Amino acid sequence: MKKVILIFCDYYLPGYKAGGPIKSISSIVDRLGDQFTFKIVTRDCDYLSKEPYKDIVSNKWHRIGSAEVLYLGRRKRGFRPIHKVMNSVPYEAVYLNSFFSPHYSIKILLLRWLKLVPDVPYLLATRGEFSREALKLKPYKKRPFIVLVKALGIYRGVKWHVSSQYEKQNFISVFCNNKKSSGECDVIVASPLISLLNETEKIPSYAVKRPGHIKILFFARVAPMKNLLEAIGLLRELSGDVEYNIYGPIDDVHYWSKCSKVMDLLPENIKIIYRGKVPPHQAKEIFEDHHLMFQPSLGENFGHSIIESLLFGCPVLISDRTPWRDLEVEGVGWDIDLTDKEKFKMVLQNCINMDEAEYRDYRIRARKFARMVAGDDEKVTAYENLFYNLLRN
Repeated sequence: MKKVILIFCDYYLPGYKAGGPIKSISSIVDRLGDQFTFKIVTRDCDYLSKEPYKDIVSNKWHRIGSAEVLYLGRRKRGFRPIHKVMNSVPYEAVYLNSFFSPHYSIKILLLRWLKLVPDVPYLLATRGEFSREALKLKPYKKRPFIVLVKALGIYRGVKWHVSSQYEKQNFISVFCNNKKSSGECDVIVASPLISLLNETEKIPSYAVKRPGHIKILFFARVAPMKNLLEAIGLLRELSGDVEYNIYGPIDDVHYWSKCSKVMDLLPENIKIIYRGKVPPHQAKEIFEDHHLMFQPSLGENFGHSIIESLLFGCPVLISDRTPWRDLEVEGVGWDIDLTDKEKFKMVLQNCINMDEAEYRDYRIRARKFARMVAGDDEKVTAYENLFYNLLRN
């Protein structure tokens, strides 16, 4: 009989606006649903939305793919409803997907600390929340909270899931910096699984690349961590016809206002258009219609849009603050030190000047590289071991 893992996350399918975490969890369900039973508890609405999903009955269990999903309405996210859920369904382990989520992490761990829910193993995915850049956002809340929960021992016995050695070091430096917290730092590295469900063998329909012209893509939330403001500024001195299309929800209106002001000062050869939010089924077409994804983010614990761009044959220009490194060696893109603005400009100008033949080689290598990474059976084995080891405790 399959073991049951109870997953809590702020957002899940059919939502898509929260990006990476939804893709990570849905890929786990897709790839491991035949070995484990996954029960998922989440909101009944998408990121930045208050409207419940259509065709989804709130506060009821639904079969979504290989998982059973409970979509909680706004009035069902308090201690009492969550306590009721955790004491009414069978499960052998709990998997949390945020350190700072009030409803779907903190409340659950407080119930555990108070011994009001079953005593089972807990695994918490930090989702990049301990990077230096992420902790700079609302530090007046985050830093005191970390100090408090460490002092109370609320996370003692919890196992931690990170996506890379880079993320592991970030976490350890913040949360495990003294002997007293040594019992709270069982950290496991497992890179997110990548679903190939949206990837097909159909011959791609790529945008033709003419020298002196380029279509560039930004495919992420509009938020300080994604560094769109700096990306826009780096386009200012480029020659040639540049079209920079921005896809993704506006997470921070004030930040978007800053971006808009810089956009208004750009020369006529640089055109920037905000295209809005993108349903998952449109991603393939969008990536194939662009020559480059330019996204110099301040930090990514994984970067689903990066591998997705490569999977659909679109080379990437990113910062060196993600797990995706040595892309230039692979011939599929560039990962550059954020302080080296001149190199960013040089690469961008070289991409503008490229012709179709040179760009075709980049596309072929990008697609081949991404398919190799996505099909890596070792990643699946790592997740199998992750959950099996969790269940043994």
